[in-house]
Amino acid sequence: MRSHGRGRHHQRGAAILLALLIASLVATMGATALVRHWSTQRTASVTPLNMQHRALVSAGLQWAAMVLTDDRQNGEADHLNEAWAAPMLQDVGPFFGRDVVMTTRIQDLSAKWNVWLLVSAVHDPNPDPDANHISIAHIIAENVGLPPARLVEAATRYSMHHVGSARFIPDSPEACFAWLGLTQEERSLLDPYITCVPEEYGLNINTVRLDLLAWLEGSDIAKKIGVERAREPFESYEAIGRRLGDDASTLSFFLFGRPKVGWGVRSKWFTVDSTINYGGVAWRTRQTLKRTTQDIVPIGP
Repeated sequence: MRSHGRGRHHQRGAAILLALLIASLVATMGATALVRHWSTQRTASVTPLNMQHRALVSAGLQWAAMVLTDDRQNGEADHLNEAWAAPMLQDVGPFFGRDVVMTTRIQDLSAKWNVWLLVSAVHDPNPDPDANHISIAHIIAENVGLPPARLVEAATRYSMHHVGSARFIPDSPEACFAWLGLTQEERSLLDPYITCVPEEYGLNINTVRLDLLAWLEGSDIAKKIGVERAREPFESYEAIGRRLGDDASTLSFFLFGRPKVGWGVRSKWFTVDSTINYGGVAWRTRQTLKRTTQDIVPIGP
């Protein structure tokens, strides 16, 4: 009798254990189904957002290409009074119950010093002694609060990178900065003043920041250039000397032995920065464009 009772007790224990296992399995299956349902719903909502994001960025790039094309046909000099220099603000309207606003801004890369000149100078075994890019790099780094030699160190590091037997040539400023090994904080400090594209060109005296101009040429001449270009943009290289008079002789491209800055009035490298604000969440993208005599060419990703 006792043996029979113990058998029933064991059977009840096994049944309870089996019931617990089944309940656990059902709960797991239910949780999995719930997660799958939530993931499906989330994907269903995110996918249209991503599609709209890509469509808006594409529309912003098309607008930028159209504006830059029209500008190329309408004048010789590039300056901050032109249509491309004004940001485009577009209220897209509600999407999934939230307002979407997009801002597209074109920046002139010829308003920034091209650190590629420094990379080339460090890599070149016979650099041009009149093109003192190292001095310019020291000036910019020091003025943004970095050690004076920081950019030179980064350029020296870059010059050691090779792909096979050839030196790596970046296809965009972002790729170049990545290979330079600058931190995000350093890039934030330097971004208003430098860019990096694999081509030599002069700074545009009509669009360059006045503080960068003052660092490179002195505050007095920078103030005069600021007043002159606000009154009327410099229409040609020759106009710089004509309108500045005797003060033009202090600009570094007229002097020997000072940091050589090639000044000009034309620009062909630009970035397009798009910010899409969706219900308080901002998505930012940046695309580099090169304006040729025939086309507007996207550079890099």
